[in-house]
Amino acid sequence: MWKRLIPVALALALLALGCGPAAAPSPAPPLAATRASDPWSQVPQIVDPANHGWPRSVRSVTGPVELKRKPERILVLSLGHEEMSLALVPPSRLVGTSQWTINAALSNVVELARAIPVLPSSAEAYIAARPELVVVTPYTRRELIQQLTDAGMPVFLTEVTETPLYYERDLLLLAYLLGEEERALEVMRTVQGRRQRIERALATKPAGERPTVLSLSGQNFTGGSGTSNESIIAAAGGVNAATKAGVEGWHQISLEAIAQMDPDYVLLSTDDPANPELPAQLFAHPAFTGLRAFKERERRIINIPSRYLSTLSFWNIRGIEELARALWPQDFAGVEFRDFDFRRE
Repeated sequence: MWKRLIPVALALALLALGCGPAAAPSPAPPLAATRASDPWSQVPQIVDPANHGWPRSVRSVTGPVELKRKPERILVLSLGHEEMSLALVPPSRLVGTSQWTINAALSNVVELARAIPVLPSSAEAYIAARPELVVVTPYTRRELIQQLTDAGMPVFLTEVTETPLYYERDLLLLAYLLGEEERALEVMRTVQGRRQRIERALATKPAGERPTVLSLSGQNFTGGSGTSNESIIAAAGGVNAATKAGVEGWHQISLEAIAQMDPDYVLLSTDDPANPELPAQLFAHPAFTGLRAFKERERRIINIPSRYLSTLSFWNIRGIEELARALWPQDFAGVEFRDFDFRRE
């Protein structure tokens, strides 16, 4: 069995946000494929889905949290959740951001985030910003969470999930926390429409025709079953070569393992902040000259921006779109995929 690890680029971002390893909770079920007329009832953290007034209560991983009024000053200590928050609220409602959210190699909301003050990763800086709600993840340092809680701030500890359906549920949860339910439904329609367009185009592809894809980042890290890497490849109509080889979670693999997998396609990011030289290193290695993907590198080595692949938000749909186009060019000829634009004044 392969050891579960966090990919390098993601680990760097988590550490920069004042985060460290922590036991992740068991994720709640994703939203049903066919949603009821009330989507809020399918978000288990909402105590009373019928209550859209104030105060309102939610179930954090650490216990119940009551929000007495709509929070106007928000602090989100997670790049993925910050990307989703900026689809719901204008930058003026966020009291701070991190250096990683303004890093174009990692973030999909750089232009929006530039309007937000960059805060040091410390409890003192966060408390001084006077947020009315702080959103943290299981990777946030426990002592930091305790310091913010002791300062009397409503702190919501959310989950970290790695599939598109979970991201849609997370979007609804964030909207409920921020008091932006109507806005969330607008964003959901856009996000679901983009995801479902790919699903319809690939629905009839036989399993035997779906190519194997190996995604590599940093120092030869890849993601197998249970990762966003697996979700992106499967949603784009491919078969994850790492999962097929028995990899579970995130793992650093050897050059020999890559050669044994011999994938149909290799997915890289030339802007990968963890190792921008990875593509050149692979191309120069003699063990790969006979591999299928490297024999036809112009077509079978796929380069997609790192921010579309490493994000833990609905923005990884952009990664799905670009990968689907590379794997099935005849099905997406003439189709234009654009970045989401959720700017709010």
